[in-house]
Amino acid sequence: LQAAGIEKINTIHLSVVPNPSSGIFNLGFDNNREKSISVFDAVGRLIMQRKTAEMNFSINLSSNSSGIYILHIESADGTAVQKLVLR
Repeated sequence: LQAAGIEKINTIHLSVVPNPSSGIFNLGFDNNREKSISVFDAVGRLIMQRKTAEMNFSINLSSNSSGIYILHIESADGTAVQKLVLR
């Protein structure tokens, strides 16, 4: 039983290395299905958004300020949310 308004989280198999990083975050997925990748800053502003079906994808945040960012990924498999630490 699932309460209304609650979504499944972390049903996408994801690896992020390195984390923390000085700018480049390498994402690894276990399939090549299309997924939407979004990164938000600490106050919720959208920093970047991309779609990819690749199993490996890199995010470059080196032009952004150091701090905490939120990685949000959606696909037909579900949703994954992970904290990114930019040094």
